[in-house]
Amino acid sequence: MGLAYDLKNLGLPGLSFALNYAYGYGAQDTTAPEEAEFDLTVDYRVQQGPLCGLWLRVRNGYVDFNHQGGSSNTVRLIVNYELPVL
Repeated sequence: MGLAYDLKNLGLPGLSFALNYAYGYGAQDTTAPEEAEFDLTVDYRVQQGPLCGLWLRVRNGYVDFNHQGGSSNTVRLIVNYELPVL
């Protein structure tokens, strides 16, 4: 399940976010834990100027291992740059 929103209508062109939730259960492998995952992604795409084509993404992913105890949290910074080829 997810929700995404582009903030351009709020006067912030190029900025958007997405929130996702996933839950896994009932695996055929009984040793596999049930898991709940929450992801938050914030994107910024430069709209004009010399850095136009630059896309920055920050993503936080949190996984909760329900019956095994414990969790995992990762934060990633992703940088993309669109190069004109033709």
